[in-house]
Amino acid sequence: MRIAIFMTSIAGGGSERFATVLANGLATRGYEVHLLTGPLRLSEYNLNPQVHRTVLYKKMSLLKNAISLRSFLKQHHIDFCVAVGLYPNLVASISNIHLKTQIVLSERNAPKEDHLSLANKILRQLLYRRGDAFVFQTPEAKAFYSRSIQKRGSVIPNPLKDNLPFRANKTHHEIVAVGRLMPQKNYPMLLSAFALVVKRHPEYSLRIFGKGKYETELKSKANHLGIADKVIFEGFTLNVHEQIRESEIYVLSSDFEGLPNALMEAMAMGFPVVSTNCPCGGPRMLIQNNTNGLLVPVGNSQAMADALLHFIEHPEIQIDCAKEAMKARELYSIGNILNKWEKLFSQY
Repeated sequence: MRIAIFMTSIAGGGSERFATVLANGLATRGYEVHLLTGPLRLSEYNLNPQVHRTVLYKKMSLLKNAISLRSFLKQHHIDFCVAVGLYPNLVASISNIHLKTQIVLSERNAPKEDHLSLANKILRQLLYRRGDAFVFQTPEAKAFYSRSIQKRGSVIPNPLKDNLPFRANKTHHEIVAVGRLMPQKNYPMLLSAFALVVKRHPEYSLRIFGKGKYETELKSKANHLGIADKVIFEGFTLNVHEQIRESEIYVLSSDFEGLPNALMEAMAMGFPVVSTNCPCGGPRMLIQNNTNGLLVPVGNSQAMADALLHFIEHPEIQIDCAKEAMKARELYSIGNILNKWEKLFSQY
C-alpha cells in the first residue's frame, strides 16, 4: 500500500511531530510512505530513511498546490493521502476530483476555538465535505462538524514517539512547559500563577521551551511580576525530552488544544502534570483529575497556582499521579495508534 502524508512542514510543533511519527511508524510496518511538505526548514524532526520526502510546493497557493498534489498522487499511484492541518486539508479537498486516492482529512486543533479568518472558515465549510474520510483527535472535535462528516469520521489519538526517556528519580525544583509562544498557550496566565507559587516557594523556577513572536512581551510580563530571574525562556530544541527529564512538574496553560502531544509525552515520561481543562477536550481525555494529574479551569491563574502548590507541598500525591500518568506510555504507544490507522485504511 502506498500512503502520502501531506503537511506544511515537519519543524517546530505538535502537528509536525505527529506527521513525522506517523510517517516513520507506517514505514517501519512496510508501507511505501511519501511525506509531502512545503519548503525545507531548520530544526526539522528526524525522518526514517525509508520515508520518501518531497517538497511539493514553495509558496502557498490553494489551486496551484492542489494541482501539484493531484498530479503527484496520480503519478505515484497513492492509495491514501493523509492531510494534516488546515491548509493541507483545504488543498487535498480541492484536489479530490475523480481521484482513485482516498483523501483523509486530519483535524489537529480545536475547530470551534481555532482563530481562523472568515475566509478560511468559509473554505473549511465548503471544501471539507470533499474528503473521503476524517480523523479527529477528540470526540468534541468530531462533534463540531456536520453529520455527513461525522459519519465518515474516526477518533484516533496521537501516537507517542518511540524511545521517550523517563523522568529522573531525583529532580530539580523546576516547573516546565513546552509549546510555541503564541496566544493559544496563554503563557501570561501561567506567569501570573507562577508568581503566586514563588511567593511561598522561592526555590522554584519555571522553564518554558518554545519560540514565537511573543517572547519579548512575555519577558516583559515576567519582569513586571518580579519573577524574571525565576523564568527561563529556553527557545526551541529538538531534544526537549532530555532537557526536561530532571524537572519536577509539567504544566500546560492553553486556552484550547487538540490532543496536546507535549502533555501526553510528559505523562508517558512520568511527570505529575497540571493542565487547563480546555476545549476541544484533549487534556481531559488524557487526565483523570486527581488520579493521574490535575485539571484546572481555563484562564484561572489562582486555580493553576493552587494545583502547582498542591503538588509541591504533597510529594506523595506527586508520586501517585506520576505512576498513573505513565500508563499513557502503553495506551498511546505508536503500535496501538498504528493499529487504529490500519483499521481505518482497511475500511476503504
